[in-house]
Amino acid sequence: MALLTFIVFCLLDFIFLAILISKIRTLKRIIDTPTTSIKDLKPGRHEIIGIANAVDETEIVRSPFSNLPCLCFQVNISQTINKATEQLYNGCESVKSKVSDGTGSVLLDFRHATFVSTKYEKKVFHDKPFIQSLNLDVSGYVDVVESIIMAGEEIYVQGPVVTEAGQYKIMTVERGTLLISDKSESELVASYKLQCIQVGILVAIFSITLLIVLLLY
Repeated sequence: MALLTFIVFCLLDFIFLAILISKIRTLKRIIDTPTTSIKDLKPGRHEIIGIANAVDETEIVRSPFSNLPCLCFQVNISQTINKATEQLYNGCESVKSKVSDGTGSVLLDFRHATFVSTKYEKKVFHDKPFIQSLNLDVSGYVDVVESIIMAGEEIYVQGPVVTEAGQYKIMTVERGTLLISDKSESELVASYKLQCIQVGILVAIFSITLLIVLLLY
């Protein structure tokens, strides 16, 4: 039993350490990457701040839980049973979009982005139409986090710029490389610093606990 507990603590410490490293890397990218005017974009990694809109302004999607017209929504559905959280669904839907900053505009592909833009977060019963449409094997209440980007909203975007059909587009090349937020850069830095501290505390707690166990046994 003691060995099993030790192994579990080792795994948890490793998981939280990996999360901490990922958040520190993201924070460093936010701080180190200068903001680029869209007219000065070229292939590579860039940070831009601009107004998001649909390429065809008649196109919208409607978020399934907050029921808001938007350019993009990302939904994460999970359920916690006996203190164990299981992710049931994570998906994104969007229209063809662009970001403009007064110097020009660039296409933006929302797919596989990391969103820091939560507009809706609550527990809902599993009988909601959107949940039913996913055919999930679930009962009772589930946790829903819905991130939304609205038309006309100023957003922060950091990610790879690529050339597609003669146009520049910001999109995910590898998972974790595209960050989109309706927060300002300073708010993002403050948010990620706080997250690093919180996860760092958990890493320290598990590491100290493991050290004590090793010394005792």
